[in-house]
Amino acid sequence: KRMSSDDRTKKKDNRYYAKADLPWVNPDWGTVQANRVRGETVAQIQDCQEIAKTRMNTSIDTPWESNQNWAAVDYYVIAVAVIGLLPLLILLWIPLFCFLMVPVFLNYSYAVCALPKPCEAVPRTFGFYLHCIVQFILCLPSAVLVAIILVYSNIVWCVFGILYLTISAVARCQPGLVYTRLVDNAKALKPYQGGPRLWWYFTDCVVAVMGSVYRQGCGEFVKKFTNMFLITPWLKYWWSGNYFCTDLSVRFITQLGQSMDDMDIHDVDTHFQSAVSRAKHYDENRQTLDDLFFAPHYPYPPQNRRFAIGMQCARLATFVHTTHFRSPENDSGAVASLSNSVKLPLYRVMLWRNNPFHLYTGYVEANITTGQPSQPEKEQSFEHPMWLINSSNKVAADRKSSFSVGFIDNYFDDLAPHFCRYIRSNVRGREVAEEYFAKDPGKGYEQQQSLP
Repeated sequence: KRMSSDDRTKKKDNRYYAKADLPWVNPDWGTVQANRVRGETVAQIQDCQEIAKTRMNTSIDTPWESNQNWAAVDYYVIAVAVIGLLPLLILLWIPLFCFLMVPVFLNYSYAVCALPKPCEAVPRTFGFYLHCIVQFILCLPSAVLVAIILVYSNIVWCVFGILYLTISAVARCQPGLVYTRLVDNAKALKPYQGGPRLWWYFTDCVVAVMGSVYRQGCGEFVKKFTNMFLITPWLKYWWSGNYFCTDLSVRFITQLGQSMDDMDIHDVDTHFQSAVSRAKHYDENRQTLDDLFFAPHYPYPPQNRRFAIGMQCARLATFVHTTHFRSPENDSGAVASLSNSVKLPLYRVMLWRNNPFHLYTGYVEANITTGQPSQPEKEQSFEHPMWLINSSNKVAADRKSSFSVGFIDNYFDDLAPHFCRYIRSNVRGREVAEEYFAKDPGKGYEQQQSLP
């Protein structure tokens, strides 16, 4: 049995999934076949199999050559982003905010009135599906605006992207640059194309929004939700993974927290999943999660699937596709982990290229780690390996550039101590958690080594 910090005087809760069998054995990637029940595609699994063959060190970042100086491409990307985004923000931010407020408030009300406290997963009852029908109707005005935003943005990206690429080819006297860059970038992006469409899983989106808005509160969440539809596509397709202006490839980064071996691994596992996947928390834990500067919510999938749509809330909200490692197999086979430092895997988070509402493209996991081979002192802590599409220009790659891949590496290193504190507070109590938190250096491996 597990207890959250404010459960101690109320009630004990059962685990949602069965207790993990340890030691955990990773399936052989050579035998893995793509399965839509797990939210997988053939190209994705083939790429994972190639990565698995390298037996790479997943306990530290792979070195990445990035330009430390500002270049013409950086100024161009920034200028087009400002020119392209300003009309959207001026003309559509307020209308979109107003259109979204109505269905979001209704979703929040459903969580408050229809769900018990705590609630692990939203029951998909007849009443829930009626609620989803109402949600769908109420979302139509905002869906029209979002469609306009995406059409306009794609036109701007294509026009200014092809213009830059053509000028670059002429300036370098390389007429083949246009063809080679587009072909090579398409190859780099292929494993991340064709993921499950968000609109096809609208009920999942309703569940993800419900859990997120209950944590964040209506006003705060709707602001982030509005920014997601307006700004996030620009960060994904123009800022961090520009198909036209930069050469794209996969960059590996990872973040590990300090060791949590003072707790039983099953307690760490339970409260890790509860923090991220529980639909409705007690007030104390709800407030603590809301106070985090990054709050993921990956709802448990329905019985016939092993993945579900999830959300992340930070300065922006985002949608993600999340596969749960220990969800019932349902004849779909075990989920394989790409991490070579995993002790117990929890989530695979896919950032599909065809999902415009997350700012990166790539493959991510959230696990409990061994820390081996480079950080064994972090045994049994949080690990967050990320294989992300990136380029080498400063705006997209540098750690000091907001929303770059280097930036997000530092961002999650900064988050790790807070997340460890939350888990330890629920297992061992607030005083012990604060004591460990005070000793945490609050820096990841790369920050401590001052690596670029």
